[in-house]
Amino acid sequence: ALLAVFIAAMGYMSLRVFGGMRRLMRRLPGPTWVRPAWGGLLLGIFVTPLIVLAADLVGTEGQGLGLMGGGYGAAQTAITGASWLPVGWTGALFLFVLAIAKLIASALTIGSGGSAGDFAPSLAIGGLLGGAFGRAAQLLIDPSIDPGAFALVGMGAFYGGIAHVPLSALVLVCELAGNYDLLVPLMLALGVSIVALRKRTLYEA
Repeated sequence: ALLAVFIAAMGYMSLRVFGGMRRLMRRLPGPTWVRPAWGGLLLGIFVTPLIVLAADLVGTEGQGLGLMGGGYGAAQTAITGASWLPVGWTGALFLFVLAIAKLIASALTIGSGGSAGDFAPSLAIGGLLGGAFGRAAQLLIDPSIDPGAFALVGMGAFYGGIAHVPLSALVLVCELAGNYDLLVPLMLALGVSIVALRKRTLYEA
């Protein structure tokens, strides 16, 4: 339930960022077909320093961190972990910052009208937020908590909440997990997320 409240708050913020980026892109100079070029330029300026900084932080190169793609690799890291992912509070903060960066990167691409969807990035953002929350809960509440379960529930609660598709998100996460062990907590999280975001949605139509 606490995860769902956190996800709903981040979902609300995400929808504001997406809407604000669309409005900002409409004000940029040039015709409509130039906007994706503006988005691509701003995206490169934004993510390149982050990727270089992250490579120095985690001590490995070649990790795009899912910032310039669908983000499935980042979501997988949040679920299963990785050898390069920091442990403890640093790891939780790393995933949270990565989620915010992915949110901004996606808003730049989608808001400018670039060739991209919102489904995969939304799953990645939800997974990263859930993974960060799960690692924090593991440190604060119980070391036996599995952060990967929180990441999976976060994926479903985030996309289900902002897109208003609870049943689709429920089935999707259960299929991703390969079992129905998370069905009850996912139903709870989706219920809270849907109620909290009932007046906000990702899609204009």
